[in-house]
Amino acid sequence: MSTYPQKRPKPPLTDLPLFSDKPRSRGSDPETSRLAEKHMVESGSLGEQRKRVLAYVRMYPGDTAREYDLSNLTSGAFHRRLVELERMGLVRRGGPRKCSVGGRMAHTWYPKE
Repeated sequence: MSTYPQKRPKPPLTDLPLFSDKPRSRGSDPETSRLAEKHMVESGSLGEQRKRVLAYVRMYPGDTAREYDLSNLTSGAFHRRLVELERMGLVRRGGPRKCSVGGRMAHTWYPKE
C-alpha cells in the first residue's frame, strides 16, 4: 500500500494490442455517448488509456481506483478502464481496504497473470 498524495513515476507502456471489444454504450445512452465512444476507438485513445491503466496496475499492484486516478487521466476514466480490463480478464479485484485518497473502503486491483 502506498502513501498518497505523492508523485510516482509513470510506468513504461508496453506494446500491448489496442484491445477491441464490443461497444460499451447502451442503447438508452444519448447519441453523443455513442459518438464519443466511436471517436475514442477510432482515434486510438481508448486503447492507449487501457495500456496506461494496465501498466499502472502492473507497476503498483494493490492500489485502489482513486489512488491510481492520480495518474492524470480524466476524472473517473481510470475506474472505467479498470472495469473494462477486468471484463477482458487482464486485471482482477482484490479485497477491500481503506483508500488513502478517499478515506472509504474500496476494492484493490491486481494484474491477472
